Amino acid sequence: MSRLQAVAAITLMLFPAAIGLINACSDQIPPPPESTVAQRRFQTNFCTSQYRSLGDVARCLAGSV
Repeated sequence: MSRLQAVAAITLMLFPAAIGLINACSDQIPPPPESTVAQRRFQTNFCTSQYRSLGDVARCLAGSV
C-alpha cells in the first residue's frame, strides 16, 4: 500500500512538469517566408495548368490546393 502511495505521489509531482514539457515542445514555429513563396508559386502553376478559364483559375487560387 505504501508503494502505491509513493508512486501516486511521485506521479502527481511530475505531472505538471510533463504537461509543461509537452506544451513547450508543441509550440509551432512559423514557416520561413521562402516556403510561403514556394507554396504560392506551386499553387499558381497548378491552377493555371489545371484550368483554362480565368474564372476557374481565380477560384482555384482563392481556395487551397
